[in-house]
Amino acid sequence: YMKILVTGYNGSLGKLVCSKFSNDHEIIKINCRNINFDNNIEIKNFLKNFLNIDVVINCAASLRPKSRNDFFINEELPKFISDYLELNNQKCIFFHLSTINVLISLRNDNYTKSKRKAEEKLKNSKTIILRLPLIFKEKNDRIENFGNLSLFFKYLNFPLPFYPMIYPGHCYEPLNIKKFIAFLDQLIVNKKNDKLIFNISGNKKKNLWEIFKEIADQKNKKIFKINVSKCMPTFLLKYFAESNSFLQQLVNIDNSKFEEKKHILE
Repeated sequence: YMKILVTGYNGSLGKLVCSKFSNDHEIIKINCRNINFDNNIEIKNFLKNFLNIDVVINCAASLRPKSRNDFFINEELPKFISDYLELNNQKCIFFHLSTINVLISLRNDNYTKSKRKAEEKLKNSKTIILRLPLIFKEKNDRIENFGNLSLFFKYLNFPLPFYPMIYPGHCYEPLNIKKFIAFLDQLIVNKKNDKLIFNISGNKKKNLWEIFKEIADQKNKKIFKINVSKCMPTFLLKYFAESNSFLQQLVNIDNSKFEEKKHILE
């Protein structure tokens, strides 16, 4: 039995983390978006939540950061928490959920850049960083409406005769959320780990089109390919590659290729 604090508990991933551990542990939920980090009183009240905690899991993140608070949550908050824990709660294990995007040079959208900055600030801390790939949820061998893939479900719910989609799109090594939760559970049970960064991946490579087709087939929708790279000038592709995460989908980036060692969850 442990006291586990989860930031970002209201997001897709945070909800599942809380659900998994609530049966055997006490869960303390924190919504960072409601906190004014310019207010010293609010900061003190926020930090009180971290006293006498066994495990902290930082799921808080803004996928499309725009405001000052969005960037603070992505870039500053992890170090803010880590520093406090090291000063006041040496026994606490701190997990920071990051993204495999930080290792991909072409990924330069605001979300990825802010997560890179967060990791740079955590370099000399005892934080365990879990870099996640594209996450999906599955039931009875069918992909469910969850996380980033919810955009596909919304798109396919529009009443259209057919649905155009980028081909081939980004390549991923997507990971079933159940496998990640089981892995996180194992790390928590072991309590100690000398490895501070895990580059997590699934065991099968898929491109954006293949994932979209799988969902479309489930919903009996007709789709067709748009090969953007063959009909768009090189300078525009370069621009999109350095643009926001949505426009980056117009460029075929392989998110599975990086030099650091992978931790494949079978």
